[in-house]
Amino acid sequence: MKEVADLCSDGARDCSLLNAVNKARNFDPSAVAEAEKVTQEMNWKHCQMEEQFALSLGLSSEFKKWFLKCVTELGYLGYEEALRKKLDDLVGNVTPELGDESPSEPDYISRLGLNKTELLRETLAIIAKNVATQKIFSEYNQILKHI
Repeated sequence: MKEVADLCSDGARDCSLLNAVNKARNFDPSAVAEAEKVTQEMNWKHCQMEEQFALSLGLSSEFKKWFLKCVTELGYLGYEEALRKKLDDLVGNVTPELGDESPSEPDYISRLGLNKTELLRETLAIIAKNVATQKIFSEYNQILKHI
């Protein structure tokens, strides 16, 4: 069996998972956490790709499935900015204090025939389950009440 160094030198593009698995074999607790983080990032990237494929093919049910899966992964990873971007796409960047609204461009969600408000409700239901995203949930739940 090839060692990690051999695999990485043989042209593997991303050795982070291989390195993390190799460390985890030695039962290094930080390596196990690193391997989990890398796996979650790979899941998120996979979700993004599937979401874009569904969007480009105009498959609304597939898009919705992968959109919600992306939201789940973003919550696990703690990528607050990317999560807020997805939520802003659903609410049209409403700033509740100012009542200012500037719709996201392009409005890809409506083009698929999806109801943004309903998708926002489903998205918030996912976010509500994650303790790390409670603040975001509260903010966008307030916005939802005013839509």
